[in-house]
Parts: sequence; structure tokens; C-alpha cells
Amino acid sequence: MNRDEQIAAKVEAVYRWIEAEIERAAAHPRPCGQCGRCCDFEAFDHRLYVTSAELAHFTSRTRLAIPPSAGPRCPWNIDG
Repeated sequence: MNRDEQIAAKVEAVYRWIEAEIERAAAHPRPCGQCGRCCDFEAFDHRLYVTSAELAHFTSRTRLAIPPSAGPRCPWNIDG
């Protein structure tokens, strides 16, 4: 396994852990509905960052073109 594959595998492991945490949180009496309404980070002056490894992982696993961002929200956040 080359260095890029090792990095991708580690990012994938982190994402699996995050997914497990999301599933665990879904059992909460008020689970996240993933609607995007409360995730307007710009309104709360929050800044999100992505690492090069995360971006490489994301782009390597999607065949869709990444849409340009028309504002402060993620271009993948639709109707949220």
C-alpha cells in the first residue's frame, strides 16, 4: 500500500467512526434530521475547514462534478 492509499485508509477509518457516532446519536430523543436548517455556520460566524486528505478522499469517491459554491454554504447542501 503506497502512502496515498495509507492516508485514504486512515481517512476512511475516521469516517467510519463518525458514521457510527451519528448512528448512536440517532437514538437520542431529538436526533439530527440532517436537514441543514441548524447548520448555517456562517450565521453563527463558524468557519469549517477541510484537510487535503479529506478533500482527496471525497473527490476520489464521487463521480459527480463538485458544483461551485454560490455563497457561504456547502454547495452540496440543497434545500437546507
